[in-house]
Amino acid sequence: MLVVLAGVAAACGSEGGRLSASEFTHRAAALCARADRRATEHDHPPLDAHGAAHAVGRIIVIERAALRELHDLQPPKVMETRVDEWLATVDQLVVEAKFLRESLQHDDQHTAQAVAIRAARLSLRSQVLGTRLGIKGCTVPTPPPVDPSSE
Repeated sequence: MLVVLAGVAAACGSEGGRLSASEFTHRAAALCARADRRATEHDHPPLDAHGAAHAVGRIIVIERAALRELHDLQPPKVMETRVDEWLATVDQLVVEAKFLRESLQHDDQHTAQAVAIRAARLSLRSQVLGTRLGIKGCTVPTPPPVDPSSE
């Protein structure tokens, strides 16, 4: 009986343990692909500021959910520092997206443009870091710029 309980305890403990490098990459890539699919499901034509703010809000919800799941994955120790750096960059992208949404909601186009430029740079950085880990995606897409003729 003790052998069976020890086996069950060991099996339960290993589920929450560190993943292999290939398993981490596979799971993270799948989570990112799903989030990216969900974020781009709808065609985003040029929007007015209100529509753009709403679209960014939907993307924030999707990316937050993906990030929660990504943070729950436990990479192997050898990858941990690189994964932490990548996730910190993606986390910052979500913060920038929130700031972009707020700027759009307040019709502050100047700030929204500045934030969009910062977010684009962060997005490139997160893509580089993710690619080094074998992961594509998990960048926060932004809707197209506001069409000035609609204002």
